Amino acid sequence: MDISQFEKKMELRLLTNKDIDEILALGALCFPGMDPWTRDQLESHFRIFPKDSFV
Repeated sequence: MDISQFEKKMELRLLTNKDIDEILALGALCFPGMDPWTRDQLESHFRIFPKDSFV
């Protein structure tokens, strides 16, 4: 079975502050009706785990 048509290239990298707006927007889109993470929560997570936050 050839599944090459379904393959996608991905880039894994560390989170930066520049990613926060897009993460907030994605969370609102993926989890409508739920309280998404706040900017303060994401910034705190980034400060506490600077080498363990991947996007």
